This record gives sequence, structure tokens and C-alpha cells, in this order.
Amino acid sequence: LAQAIIILSKKNRRQEAYAPQVRDAFSIYLIGELLLLANIIFLDNAPGRLSLLTYPFPILAILLLFRVTYLKLVDKAMLQERLRKTRRLYESEREAGKLKDEFVDVVSHELRTPLTSISLYAGLLSKTQKLTDKGEDMVRIIKDECRRLTALVNDLLDFSKLEKGHVKPQLAQTNLRELITRALPPHLAEERGLALHIKVLGNISANIDRRLLTQALLNLYSNAVKFTPHGSITITARNIGRSIHIAVKDTGIGIAPEHQSKIFRKFYQASNHLTRTEQGTGLGLAIVRQITDLHKVA
Repeated sequence: LAQAIIILSKKNRRQEAYAPQVRDAFSIYLIGELLLLANIIFLDNAPGRLSLLTYPFPILAILLLFRVTYLKLVDKAMLQERLRKTRRLYESEREAGKLKDEFVDVVSHELRTPLTSISLYAGLLSKTQKLTDKGEDMVRIIKDECRRLTALVNDLLDFSKLEKGHVKPQLAQTNLRELITRALPPHLAEERGLALHIKVLGNISANIDRRLLTQALLNLYSNAVKFTPHGSITITARNIGRSIHIAVKDTGIGIAPEHQSKIFRKFYQASNHLTRTEQGTGLGLAIVRQITDLHKVA
């Protein structure tokens, strides 16, 4: 689309470039007519004087108009060819995007069943077999990796549905203090030695989708827990005009200014020592953005 707009803007510039040439052609033609008029007024239409000078000007004007017409036809043919190429490129990119989405859906669904089986058998192995300390560590690693992959699959499926517009918010009047308190398990912060503070300013109710907003809050909360080595996490909710502002603030390392405009893109992760040690899908904040946008238009 952007390429097509650029092509059309170039076409407009070319048309503007043709306008002076057309004016020149008519001006040249008028010179001959003015000479004829001068011959009639000043020389009583005497033959062989100014009338001889008029003959080249109409021919020159016609030749100039032919040149402009030819150039416009050439430009039109080139424009049509470029538009055809742009259309083919757009169709191929759209088809590639569709195939990618189908691939993500199929792979995500196909991964769920084996991951569930692996996690189940790992749990049974630790409960029914007497394992050495090294064996217990191996089973724990299997469980942790299963949980991580399951979270990745769930994020992929959730984001795919949100991006395609397959999710419609089920709005209901909800008390935000109750929702936030229930949505955020304190033990996630406590296990990392972090303090959790929830501040809801006033008795705030909103027409929201409880499930989607809970997911968005959990993503923000788990992100804060993951990247806060020590200190606290504060969740604040308040009314600002006709909108509700929910903020998740932590005492972590923060986000560099050059990354702040990009962190809500899918699969984007700011590069620092914490993001390298803490694994993530890069979809959590992108899902938050999609859920927020859904509530804006609902």
C-alpha cells in the first residue's frame, strides 16, 4: 500500500511537470495567431510579410503536444506495470502471512498434547519411583521446561486469536479492587522476596471483560516479578476523566528510552543481562496491548 501511494505521488509530480510544456505549446500556437492579427491591423493583411512567419508556430505547437502525449502514455504504461508488481508483492506477502498464522495454529495445537503427556509422566515418575538427587533434579528440569513451553504455546494461541480479531470482549460491570486483588497472587512476589502493594483510589467500577483484563494484569505483574531482583511492586488504579488508569510499577532496572516505544511489539525483548537470564516469549506485553485496544473500541 505504501509503495502504491509513493507511485501515485510520483505520478502527480509528473503531471505537474507536463503542465508547463502544455502551456508552452499553446503559447507557441498563439504567437502565430498574434502575428496574423498584427499583419491584419498594421499591414492591411499584406501577403508575404508577417504571414510567412506564422507557418512554423502551429507545427511546433503540435509537435510539442505530441511529445507530451507520448511521455504521458509511457509514464502510464510504467505506472501500470509497477502497480501490477506491487499488487503481486502484496498478494504474496498476504499469502505468506496467512500460511504463517496457519502454521502457528497447527504447531501450537499439536504441541499441547505431547507437552501435557510429558508433564504428567514426569509427575508420576517423581511420585512412584525412588529417584536419586540427580534424578529428582532431572525431573524438575523436565517439569520446568514443560511449563515454559506450555506458556509459550498458550501465548501464541492467545495472541493469534487477538490479532485476527477472533476475540470479542464480554463486558460486565466489575469492581476493580476485587478484580485486581483476586487476579494477582501475592506468592509470586513473595517467592522472590518482593513486596506487593495494591492501591485502588476510590470505589472504581468499570464495564470490562474480567477474563481478558485478568490476563493483561497477570502478564504485567509476572513481567514485573521476573525483572525485579529486589524491592517491591505497586499496582495502582484510579479514574482519570472518563478513563481508568491502571499502572504497574516496580523497583527493577527499568527500560532504556530507546526500547520503550518497542516493548509492546510481538516477540520484542529489550536486550540486557536480565532478559538473557530470564526466559520469556516476547508476547506478554503484545497481548496486553491487544487487550487494551479491544477495550478502547468496545
